[in-house]
Amino acid sequence: MRRALFAATMILAACAIVAAAEELSEQSKQKIARIREEVRKRVEQAPLTLDELCRIDPQTMDEEEIRRRIRATTYPGMPGPYMEKDNQKINYPVPDRDPII
Repeated sequence: MRRALFAATMILAACAIVAAAEELSEQSKQKIARIREEVRKRVEQAPLTLDELCRIDPQTMDEEEIRRRIRATTYPGMPGPYMEKDNQKINYPVPDRDPII
C-alpha cells in the first residue's frame, strides 16, 4: 500500500509541475484530470500488504472474511494471522509441520 501511495504522490506531483510550468490547453487539463482520477482509483484498489492481510479484527470483519484470511495466511514456520488486544499481538496457532509442496 505504501508503494502505491508513493507512486500516486509522484504522479500527482508530476502533473502539478507540468501544470505550473506552462499554460495548458483545455485538452491537456482534461487529460491531467483523467490521470488524477485513474491514480485515485488505483490507490483505492491497491492490494493489502501481508501484514494488513494477517491482521484479524472480529469487530469489523464477518466470519467468512476471518476464515478466508486465516486460510490465506497460515503457513508452517511463518507467524501467520493475529489479533491485537490491549496493544498486544495474539497469534493464531500455526501447524508445526513441513510445508506441503
